[in-house]
Amino acid sequence: YSTFSGWQGIGEDAGSTATQDPGFSNPAYPSDDFSLPGGSPGVGFVVFDATQAGRVNPVIKPTDPMDIPATFPTTTYNKATDY
Repeated sequence: YSTFSGWQGIGEDAGSTATQDPGFSNPAYPSDDFSLPGGSPGVGFVVFDATQAGRVNPVIKPTDPMDIPATFPTTTYNKATDY
């Protein structure tokens, strides 16, 4: 096991920073205020339109389910002979 700085020392997550308190205004119940005041390390996050997330290249056409063999073939259970 490595520390975060040791992990970065082997070339992993070289551009990352250690966990920081985002500085939410008052995230505790019941106020649940997750706004970010000035000076917060979260300031500068660019809000994006979630409806634009996902694939941008052509849709993959799925295989016809009838072309896929059953993983576990099933048969009718005969209680007189199947035990």
